[in-house]
Amino acid sequence: MEQEKKQENHTFCIGHFSIGKLNENEQRLLEFCFYHNLCITNAFFSTKPHHRTSWRHPISRHWHWADIITRRPSLNCVLITRSFHSADCDTDHSLVGGKVRFQPKRIHHSKQKGRPCINAARTAIPVLCGRFANSIEDALKDCLAGSAEEKWNHIRDAIYNTATDTFGKRERQNPDWFEASITVLEPAIGANRVALIKHKREPSNLRPKRKQDGTTEVSFRHHYNRPEQAGRWAEHYQELHSRDNIVADAAVESVINLPVMEELDILPSEDEISKVIDSLACGKTPGKNDILPEVIKAG
Repeated sequence: MEQEKKQENHTFCIGHFSIGKLNENEQRLLEFCFYHNLCITNAFFSTKPHHRTSWRHPISRHWHWADIITRRPSLNCVLITRSFHSADCDTDHSLVGGKVRFQPKRIHHSKQKGRPCINAARTAIPVLCGRFANSIEDALKDCLAGSAEEKWNHIRDAIYNTATDTFGKRERQNPDWFEASITVLEPAIGANRVALIKHKREPSNLRPKRKQDGTTEVSFRHHYNRPEQAGRWAEHYQELHSRDNIVADAAVESVINLPVMEELDILPSEDEISKVIDSLACGKTPGKNDILPEVIKAG
């Protein structure tokens, strides 16, 4: 019973393609691998016998192998492990190599839950728009005197909170489109089901039909000569990119320097801001600030 248990432990660590007999050092290595959940990759691949060994004893003339150890869970990433006797490594040991394919672990980031959306449909009510304009004016009176970022955060939170209190939150309603269109979809589904059953019973109906003269309609695809086609593309791009663009100094000097438009540094006026707000498109999704265009227009 104890011997069978040891054999199972050896199979767990060394696989089914080992060579030779175990000595005391190899027995200790297997016990160490079993205790730390390791395995020897050489014996897990069915390669040729001379590809499993890497060193020959000078006296006994027996071949031995170099143990390549990896973790048991990572054994699926090892594609093959073998020795290369023809490689010159300036040593009596042969080169041992392997192929490994790493699979990076996917990290799933939880999406940050945003704030509830504002009910944009109620922005069309004039009474609520007037109440929102008065409330937002009172909320922006006590603006913080700090950096630009702190001021913007205060304005953003004031607009969102006031709009939520005035217009309310939008209730999410997703009707079932399948049940709503069942009268249109049910005949199409029934027809597809009948066609599928007919095709399974008589699959020869999809074969190409023959003409009256006994010939069959067959479409042939034109085969291009790929080497000649690749040569023509190479010639085209070589001619396109090998041209030397020479720019004369006179042409550079003749370029007129335009004056600096200092009026672009001036802060926008209230008329310009109101014009931009009126040109905002409605019905768009809010950005990171969760403020709808309809709310900005209502204020």
